[in-house]
Amino acid sequence: MKLSPLSTRALEALGTYHYLSASQMHRAGVGASARTAREKALDPLVKRAKPLALCQPFGWIAGRGRLESIYQLTPYGARTLAELWRCDEGDITYPKTPLKFQRDYEHRKGVIDIHITFRNWAKSSGDREILRFDPYYFRPNKRPLTQFRFKPDASLPSDYAKVIEPDAVIEFREEDKVTLAAIELHWATDTRRIAKQLDRHITALSQNLISERYNHPEPHVVFSVHKNPTTRKSVQVWFDENEESMAFKSFFRWVDFDFLVDVH
Repeated sequence: MKLSPLSTRALEALGTYHYLSASQMHRAGVGASARTAREKALDPLVKRAKPLALCQPFGWIAGRGRLESIYQLTPYGARTLAELWRCDEGDITYPKTPLKFQRDYEHRKGVIDIHITFRNWAKSSGDREILRFDPYYFRPNKRPLTQFRFKPDASLPSDYAKVIEPDAVIEFREEDKVTLAAIELHWATDTRRIAKQLDRHITALSQNLISERYNHPEPHVVFSVHKNPTTRKSVQVWFDENEESMAFKSFFRWVDFDFLVDVH
């Protein structure tokens, strides 16, 4: 099948990230601009007799304007990508149905932005490699990739959460060191809610849940990524004043989303 180099790169990007908008496609290295990515790379994949990509359009939101469309592979696109990569079609992981981005548009798109940032970071040095990036919204066989059930523990309150589901789990190599990390993107500003969420990560660390699942020899770290810097500071104050959490301080990284993901 004849594809332009730009559309070929777009197909590969969809195979890597699962979902992308035109601006994200540009950030992922396809096209000189979002418009180029959309018109020269993505449209040729969508507007075919047998489309290789599906486009999900979205409407307007007051004060924000029209939301970007989201693209994903079609089954035929996955088959074509398998031929391109010379692998079995079953080795291509892709969403089998359109994702309902309306329920959580900004947050889901934000997790994809973080994924792009990490891969761009890895590409900037030959000593780095992304070994995996499992996001919460991708659920093959209807089972969340990032859901972990807590082990029975009599010391936990009876109403304590039964599971923890990070927004993503990433494993990456930098030089000879491999790091396993859970990522939480805090889009809301409810400090109490975020504190409860991070408390569950302390429990997951104490039970070694995530490292056991991924057969990693060391405890995972937690990237606590905040859309609102003021909220991030408030959460850090809570963390520093909590005697139990301080024992796990070395496993937490505090990040502002706009600093991590410079999309401008």
